[in-house]
Amino acid sequence: MPLYVVDSLKNMPGLAGLFVAGIFSGSLSTVSSAVNSLAAVTIEDYLKPAYAWLKGMPLPETWQGFLSKIMVLLYGLLCLGIAFAAQYLGGILQASLTIFGVVGGPLFGLFTLGMFFPFANQMGAVTGLLTGLILSLWIGFGGPKPPPKMLPMSTENCPLRTQNYLLNMNTSSGIKMMALNQNVTAGLSSAANSSDDYFLLYRLSYLWYVVIGFLVTLLVGVICSCIVNWCSKEPHTTSNPDLFAPLIRCYVKQNYHTKATADDDDDDDDDG
Repeated sequence: MPLYVVDSLKNMPGLAGLFVAGIFSGSLSTVSSAVNSLAAVTIEDYLKPAYAWLKGMPLPETWQGFLSKIMVLLYGLLCLGIAFAAQYLGGILQASLTIFGVVGGPLFGLFTLGMFFPFANQMGAVTGLLTGLILSLWIGFGGPKPPPKMLPMSTENCPLRTQNYLLNMNTSSGIKMMALNQNVTAGLSSAANSSDDYFLLYRLSYLWYVVIGFLVTLLVGVICSCIVNWCSKEPHTTSNPDLFAPLIRCYVKQNYHTKATADDDDDDDDDG
């Protein structure tokens, strides 16, 4: 779209700058909201519990404002770093789907683990999430990727104006462009043929990142939860059935009510 605006509206002064200003205003409003939300969530879910666990007292109010500004600065620098690294992620669609797959796959596996597996515990969920994130980050950003295979392109059925434009070019520039196209085509063909030299996981399409992160998080979470429950001497606590999917809720509700009835009977015996 920026190329279209610059190419089509170049004869209208000010429109290209107005278009760029609109892009910046729209992106900055979204980025600022996301950065502030990340800073608030980090303080509430991580810094406050960590401070209370270390110091035995709540985090002072005066520190919260200072820490929120520091976190906003850090997340802003992280966004700048990702912006510089975006040139290595391909096009806009590939970059957005890569980031979404790396982060969204493990999160999807975490929510699935909590909704469909009543025996899942905290240790299994944390271990599965970290394992899925590390593996997804390694596959997505950890190594060189083979260049994509370019499909054959032809201008056989293009409009006549394209041919006229090419005919109006001088001979020297036309020869240079033909040589450049031949070099690029040869380079892409040789790179595509040598894609087998790359590591297997690096050859995966970015569309598979969600599936890999989801499966790894779910499998590791289930296995780790089973191991922790088997090694733990304390009985497994039955969770609230309203927190599970409808397919699992009936089974959990039966055990939940049975345990609640048993606890009430024990309380009555103690009172008697």
